[in-house]
Amino acid sequence: MRWFSLLLFLLFGLSAGAVSPKGGVADVQVAGGGQSLLYQPKSANLINGGEAYSLGTAKLNFGGSLGTLFNWYGKKGVGVQCGVRLNLLRTTCQLDSVAQSAASDAVNGLHYVQLVRFNHWQEEQTCVALSVPVGLAYRKPLGSSLDFYSAAGLEFLLPLSSHYKVTGGDADISAYYADYDVLLQNLPAHNLARVDGRPSGKFNMSVGLSAYADAGVRYHFYNLDASAALYAGYGLLNMYDEGDGAGIFNPQNEYSGVLGSTLVHSLHHLSFGVRLGVSLPLRR
Repeated sequence: MRWFSLLLFLLFGLSAGAVSPKGGVADVQVAGGGQSLLYQPKSANLINGGEAYSLGTAKLNFGGSLGTLFNWYGKKGVGVQCGVRLNLLRTTCQLDSVAQSAASDAVNGLHYVQLVRFNHWQEEQTCVALSVPVGLAYRKPLGSSLDFYSAAGLEFLLPLSSHYKVTGGDADISAYYADYDVLLQNLPAHNLARVDGRPSGKFNMSVGLSAYADAGVRYHFYNLDASAALYAGYGLLNMYDEGDGAGIFNPQNEYSGVLGSTLVHSLHHLSFGVRLGVSLPLRR
């Protein structure tokens, strides 16, 4: 965790060494709450030619962030802010239906539909992303030692690392050849068998853009304030990376992960929770 310690050192260093007009505040904050990737796993209906159908659920998971925001306020308490955050996004997906994907038999040169019947298949996804929030800020004194503050704006998200791991369940793989109306299953020599391993790996994500809003209070001490706020954010851009457009398992039963397959076409950032931290006054 050397990179985490280095980031923490840089954040405090930036706050202490920043130069801004009188009335500026640097917030160094730790946040916790729902920090997740929002999506719906679905499968195309290739056999019956119907509409796509749901395969299961993607549940929000606990995540957090660490960051510094610099706020510059005018005479009426209205100003601007910008900063940097390191975010931990986590989601748990469970599949309990049959996924269909187009596949090709390289030996016989035949096309078929790969069927993957999931039984309580559970996959956890984790993404570490760097974000740069830019927005409007507002503050209003509520007394000699307490301020109300709020902010809203846009936040650019740059994924740094994204991983998945399967934590439960099993899947049965079979193949349907439409030309012959034949379903092949329970043929381990042809990779048509039950899979109950726990694969893990990486998946790709595109750069994101989210709208965010914060509202809270700062309590004044001598040269250091304590802050607490509620926050929420929602992704405006689709962060899904189509990749090579493969099914969740390839013909060799190699697993690509839910977010590395054709089961997902829309992926957005979602966050809400509480921020706690310290506020440092900034002067010339």
